[in-house]
Amino acid sequence: MYSAPGTPPRQAVERTGPYLEATTALADGRSGSTDSGPGVPRQTVVGALERPWDTVTAPVLDALGRTAALPGPPENWPSL
Repeated sequence: MYSAPGTPPRQAVERTGPYLEATTALADGRSGSTDSGPGVPRQTVVGALERPWDTVTAPVLDALGRTAALPGPPENWPSL
């Protein structure tokens, strides 16, 4: 799970717990509903991935000019 530099260790641990629970639920096939409520595991994982996408992945792909999906099967895509 991504934590910004300078994040206090306790806060990083507190953020990691719900993410690990959500990924376990998804791996067990409980993506639609858990004790936390309907759709919570999927929402938790998506929420955790938004920040690194916005701050790392998207800027790198934009700089490389990769702003649209590539055609064809993934095995034909160029390596970065």
